[in-house]
Amino acid sequence: MASVRIDRPRPAPSPRAGFGEYRRVALTTPINREGVALSAGAEGVIVHDHGDGSYSVEFEKPAFEVVTIFATELKAVG
Repeated sequence: MASVRIDRPRPAPSPRAGFGEYRRVALTTPINREGVALSAGAEGVIVHDHGDGSYSVEFEKPAFEVVTIFATELKAVG
């Protein structure tokens, strides 16, 4: 009997998976953390991947701030 290869579709990667450093992101929810309040949609740049599903994100507005954000609170921009 000949073997048959069946190609199975691979699941699409999670839109939150694979954020890398220097990736532009936006908040999907408002946050108030580490003394910083930011609204949903605030854009920033990932400056460090903690490797546990959280990232240090630098926000420019309203002032330069670096805040730890969970991947579930982010979406890629651009």
